[in-house]
Amino acid sequence: AYDQRSSEGSTFLAHLRGEERTYGNTVLYARRESRTEVTGDVLEWTDVFVKDGDQRPRNVSRCDGANCSQPSLSADRSRIAFVRVPRN
Repeated sequence: AYDQRSSEGSTFLAHLRGEERTYGNTVLYARRESRTEVTGDVLEWTDVFVKDGDQRPRNVSRCDGANCSQPSLSADRSRIAFVRVPRN
């Protein structure tokens, strides 16, 4: 159990879920993307984005059809790691 009104509790739960990480004013998260193929099929996947303070979010994974998730920022904040699962 945790206090839903607590920002610390919400941050901890997001870490456990593995899709959003907050490091001070930097947030890493996975977002669902999609596109319609020439055949009319809709391709869906997740990309990893980083948002620094008031700046616009940037796609740092560019997975383009593969699913990327569980982002993490290095201790010196110079690198972002994530899990990439190729599509079948």
